[in-house]
Formats: sequence, structure tokens, C-alpha cells
Amino acid sequence: MKTIFRYGAAYGRLVLLLTLAGAFLTGCREDFSPEPEDIELIEYSRPKDRPKDFLFLPTAPAEAKRDVVAVKLEDEKGHRSTEEILAIVSLQGLTNRVSPEIYTHCNSDEWLLEWYKENGYIDNYTYSDDIIGLLKRYRQYYKGVVVYDPDKKYTVNLASNIAGVEDRVILSPAMLETFLQDPEVDALIDVFDLRELNFRDQTEAFMWYRLNVVPRQTNALLGFADNSFMYNVHRDYLIEHRVPTFWLPGPSDTDYSISYDGMVRMFLTDSHANLAIFGFPAGVDDKGDNIGYSEYEGVKNMGFYGKYWIGNTWIGNYSFHSAVKVDNKTFKQEAPRSKTHPVYNPNKKYVALAMTDSGDAICYFAYDGFFSRQWLEERKQLGVVASYSVTPSLPFLLPAVARRMYDEQTANDFFFGCVSGLGYCYPFEGYGQLLGNRDATFREYYLELGSSLLRNMDLDMFVTYAHPFNKIWDDNELSIANAYMARMEGIRSIIGNIHSSGYTAANGSFMLPDSEVSVHQTLTHWDQSTTNDVLQNGDDDSKNEEAAEYMVDEVLKYGKDGNFILCMFYSWEYGPKRLRMIMDMLEAESPGTYEFVTMNDFDDLYRQSLQQ
Repeated sequence: MKTIFRYGAAYGRLVLLLTLAGAFLTGCREDFSPEPEDIELIEYSRPKDRPKDFLFLPTAPAEAKRDVVAVKLEDEKGHRSTEEILAIVSLQGLTNRVSPEIYTHCNSDEWLLEWYKENGYIDNYTYSDDIIGLLKRYRQYYKGVVVYDPDKKYTVNLASNIAGVEDRVILSPAMLETFLQDPEVDALIDVFDLRELNFRDQTEAFMWYRLNVVPRQTNALLGFADNSFMYNVHRDYLIEHRVPTFWLPGPSDTDYSISYDGMVRMFLTDSHANLAIFGFPAGVDDKGDNIGYSEYEGVKNMGFYGKYWIGNTWIGNYSFHSAVKVDNKTFKQEAPRSKTHPVYNPNKKYVALAMTDSGDAICYFAYDGFFSRQWLEERKQLGVVASYSVTPSLPFLLPAVARRMYDEQTANDFFFGCVSGLGYCYPFEGYGQLLGNRDATFREYYLELGSSLLRNMDLDMFVTYAHPFNKIWDDNELSIANAYMARMEGIRSIIGNIHSSGYTAANGSFMLPDSEVSVHQTLTHWDQSTTNDVLQNGDDDSKNEEAAEYMVDEVLKYGKDGNFILCMFYSWEYGPKRLRMIMDMLEAESPGTYEFVTMNDFDDLYRQSLQQ
């Protein structure tokens, strides 16, 4: 188990060079543009390492307890120390794997604990601030301790991975000493001290990890975490399910290593296509400095290896959330689907207000984002008509929240699939191109996983987009959409882009060739460089009128030459008050001309227009 294999950094550099060469050569090929008639619809052959009954995400094997012990990872003074958080979340992951009763929260998701109680999901909760006491109380759920090296931060991920497969809690050297001094603690408890392995660098540590730990981990999900607060808080779920967890420093980071980068890329090449990565590629350390690759580069790079993101940072507790029992696991959009579609009038302009961003990030539905900005009673009181993107991970990771959203949905609310359907990736920008069989990767992503998981939530539309912004889809993008997206069972429409796409109302909606699937492109533009002060703080009521005026100008500019206007709004910028103001301003601009509709009505009206 503890044998060290020293190959040196040269091998890692060679791997990276070969990988980058492959990416370059692949990028130089002609665009991947399959013709629909070339694609036989045969059953996708699952690799042997993917369980046949596994589709998406692991969930808790046991139901959440009615009485829970809660631990604050953060309060108004700041967050706990790294050593405290690692001890708590590792204990939580191992305990909740068997008996989900430890509940952790940060400031932004604190509201959920009381909400669970108010809605009958739990009976009682008591707070505990005694970490050593918790380690003693839940001693039956772990077999030993793994100690990381505070001077080598890459050993935190190694400790996290070992904790999951060997049922060990993670302790710092100082906390171990304190723990062992307690007279009630067994002094003979098994301790695996990573300092004794004396790794020379993160490349050597990762190679050791691949040989000794990866074979005992799940092959159904990947985890992404740096040793900083924004990532450490969600290790409970990763440890619970023995998820391979790693971090990829960006080229400008102080701990960037070309050999380590190469090792990680080889690992990604060897892992299964269409795996979700739980986390986010770009972050900040505890000093507030940027770390990792940029969002765009990180998402694109992982996409080369057929990986997509379930975005999560700043909160955790999914080992508990995913265990909460909901009586009704059927998710149907009953209210918006039971209404009668409006009848098309060529003299009207139909506007769909759509939250196309943020829905791919599971954390957005747990912290005070979606519910405090969008899902408010005032949206009903104000008569706001809007559509919202949601992640198919919601019923798996936050089942009670998913249940709430579907139960509270009105005829004026509509849900559609998040960016790229399953999760955040760029399917038009080399997704899966380093795995050898891109066609098989797309088949599984869209025809199998995507079709099943979107139907599970009664979603018949999803978002996809291309870079750069303001880009009309070319033959490559259209062919991928037609060959795969249009063949997904139950899919009716594709929402193009989360940003202005270069289209106007004259050409923004169209049918894919030889298909019954429509495409509706986003028309309104979001220019952060010029609107940052106005829009970024959607909670600032003093900016409401200016923000609404900006969006109205966008609608007038890009919607003047047609009848169908897909108007995206960023989740953190436009809440019900601003959306209502947009509706009122456009009505005042041209009374009786603009009609606001949900995305399902928008699509039906477009199809009606084609018959005239």
C-alpha cells in the first residue's frame, strides 16, 4: 500500500507533450461534422467499467435521520480553519454514508436547515462546536486517521481520497496530537501519516495515488478541489462516495507543474467518457487570489477528455441533502403544460424571458441565489412570466429542493435543461476529441444519458452554445446539433447560447433540417464591461429602472425585424421586480404589441407561425 514509485518529473513532461501534441493535431483536423444519414441509431455499447444500472450520480444509500447534529463551517466572523473543516467534512462523509445525521452549512446555505424542519423533512437539530467530541461520538463510522502534510498542500487531496477508500478521518498533525491526548481515545488507533511517504513533489504524489488508491475508487464521477475554503466544504460528498478528487493549477499559479499537469491529463484520458466533474475549474484561495485555469479554459480543456461540470463551490453538505427522503419522486411540469397555448398573431411580438445561466450549478439552488432572487412570492404577485434553466443533478443532490420547485411551479413558470443538457461543457469546441471515438462519446452523452436524465425532470428543451459570442452557428455546429441533439428522445427544442448570438428576430428561430426539433437563439446582449455597475448587483433596487431600460433597449434593437425574441437574463442581475419593469416598459413602448410567454408557449407559437 505504502510503496513509493519514483519515476521522476521527466515522464510527466513527456506525457504532457504527447497529450498537447494530440490536442494540436486533433484541433488541426477538419471540424467534426457528421451527416445524420451516417449515424446509425444502434444501442450504445457501455464500457465494462460503467455499471449498467448507473446513469448519473451516486446518492446516499440510507435515508437522512429525523434528528441531526449541525455544524457551522462559517459564521459572521469568518470560516473555520482548514484543519477543522477537513476533520468535520471527512467525519461527515463517512458517517452519512451509513447514517446521514451530520449536517454542515456555510452562511449562504444556512436557510435550508430551518426550511427542512419547517417542511417536515427533519424533526430536530442541535448545533455542536466540539470537533473532538464529534470524533468520539461517531467513532464507529471510521477505522482510522489519515494525516496530511501542512507544508505540502497537495497532500490534502491525497488524504481526501484515502479517507474515502480506507474509512479514515482527515486530521492535521496538531489536531492528531490533541485527539490522542484525550483519555477516551484509543491510543492505538490506526494512523496513516502522509509525511512519512516523503513525496518530493505533487507529480510523484499523484503517480503514487493512481497506483495505490484509484483502483479502489468509483469510476462514476470525478471531484475537483483545491485546499481552500471554497472547495474543502464539499468534500463530504466526495469522501462518502469514494470519488477521485484532484486539482489542476493554472499556468500562472505558484504551484503549477508541467509534469503534474501531464499526469492529470493522462488520468483524464484513461477515465471514462461523459463523466461529471463535481466542482469548478476557476477559484480563489483563502487569501482571495485567483487560482486554477480560467473558467473558459478549464471547461474547454476538461471537455477535450469528454468531461462536463456540475458546478459547485462555497457550500457542501450533499452527503446529507442527497439522503433527504421525498415522497413523490416524479417531476412533472403540470401547471405550464396543462394550460392552453396562445394563438399566433402575426401582429404581435412574443418575448420569452429566460434564465439561461446558473442552472448548471447545483450550488445555486442551495445557497441564497435562486430562491432569494428568483423564486420569490412576488414573482406570482407581480405576474412575472419567465423560464428557468435547471440541472438534472437536482433530484439526485437536492431532492427536497427539486420537489419544492416543481410543487410551487405556476403556469407562468417553465423549466428547461441547463447549459449543454447534462452539465457545463462546450460540445462544439472539441468535446471528447482526445478520447479516440468522438461519435461514441456524443451518442452516449446525448442519446443515452441526456435523453434519460432530461426526461426524468420533464425537460424537453436545453441550452447549448458556441464561442465566441455573437457567432452565427456554422456547418460544424449545425451538423452536431442535427446528428445528436435532434435525435434525443423527448427533446423538442434547443436554446442557443446564454448570450447574444449574433442573430436577430428575423433569423433567431429555425427548425433543424429533416427534424422536428426547433432552435431558438438568444438575442439580447450582455456586455459586462459596459453594464457592470448597473447590472451586477441585482439586489440593489436603486438600479432597477436603469437595468430594466438596458434590457428593453436590447429587445428593441434585436427584436425589431421579427416576431420571436428570446431575451436571456442573468440570474444574479434580474429578479422579479426588474423583470416586471421590463414587461411594463415594453407595453408602454408599444401597447398591445409585446406578449410575454414561457418557453413552451414561445416554441408552440413559432411552430404555428410556420403554418401561416
